Amino acid sequence: MELRRNAETAARTFTEPSGEVREYSELSFHYAVTREAGSRKQSYQRVFFDAQPMDYYSGRAQGMRMASEVVDFFRAHKSAKLPLTEIIRQAFERCENSHGNMQKAEVANVASGFMEVIETLIAVGSRQLNPAWLTAQINRNEELQVTWSEREAERKAALAARLRAGREAAKARRLAQGKAGAA
Repeated sequence: MELRRNAETAARTFTEPSGEVREYSELSFHYAVTREAGSRKQSYQRVFFDAQPMDYYSGRAQGMRMASEVVDFFRAHKSAKLPLTEIIRQAFERCENSHGNMQKAEVANVASGFMEVIETLIAVGSRQLNPAWLTAQINRNEELQVTWSEREAERKAALAARLRAGREAAKARRLAQGKAGAA
């Protein structure tokens, strides 16, 4: 299994003309830089949304193609995880405004096309979502918060008791040493 994993990693690893070594994921725009250009040291910097500046409509089309890769990933994998939060965060950071810029080529044009598809996916998904599942998730997290708070309070009380006992023991030792030195 390890040999297969290493072979898959090697197949996804490419050296750019600049000398930068990238390990691509199943998405064309998401990769990890394992060695920076001109460096001999290993690094691990993840890039979640890599896009080139493009004109308005071609950029939006590219962003939509990128979003279709996300859709294809979820259709192909039932349990595999995708760092979707980070992908959306970086795409959102690239959107200087919500519509892109028709006057010049920008990454914001790509990001706006990507975000439009993600918004549509959320709208469609929310219509298909079972409200009972969402209610159960909310209730579960509220219960977990209560349990965690109780355990945290117990842990802090136990720590405070140990610290108090330690201070009292140290004080008793100092008093005993003071009496032994005076005698």
